[in-house]
Amino acid sequence: MAETIVAWPTLIGVERLALPSAMNANLRTAALEVEQRARPPGDHRHFSNTVDNHTDIFPERFRGDLDTLWGQVAQAAQLYLQHAFRLPVSYPLSWSLCILVARPGDRLPAHSHPQRDLFAAYYPHIDPPADDPTGMHGGELRFIDNRGWGRKWVNRNPSLFDSAYLSLRPEPGMLVIAPGYALHETNPFSGPGLRVTYGFFMNVLMTKEYAA
Repeated sequence: MAETIVAWPTLIGVERLALPSAMNANLRTAALEVEQRARPPGDHRHFSNTVDNHTDIFPERFRGDLDTLWGQVAQAAQLYLQHAFRLPVSYPLSWSLCILVARPGDRLPAHSHPQRDLFAAYYPHIDPPADDPTGMHGGELRFIDNRGWGRKWVNRNPSLFDSAYLSLRPEPGMLVIAPGYALHETNPFSGPGLRVTYGFFMNVLMTKEYAA
């Protein structure tokens, strides 16, 4: 599927990556291994979304899968920058990685990444519920209008300010790209099973010697 730019108060890029199913399975396995290395046993809370960089503890045997994923994410990010922000040339991107393994009841409160130019979320794996193989258990990725009234009133009067939201239902293979300043949250994941998210936090290296 070609990249789609959603015209909302904040421009959001949505794309379906055509990664092999075996690669997505490897990314799921790697995520569970990272989870074990990054937190104490029995602690199933979400990773921090601001300070953790899981690149250094990513399993070496799956490093090729991560490199392939990053290559596609970077390519999609360049297209996003050209379409959404009219950048005339391509620039290198620095990046860090945070992996999230969601279990029933998990959610992320509203937050942004102001020290990053872009962030991207890729979903290699979502367990479908047994009674609805096409459903995605809630857990929508919801963007919130950063402008004053939207941020102030969105949690107090959600029924009155539907335009302050942009909700995307995660699906396996989906990639979402947004500016780092975009305020966002996830609704509770209802489960059962797991939802795996690879979060990429990117900065654009805009120097003359890097201009393509």
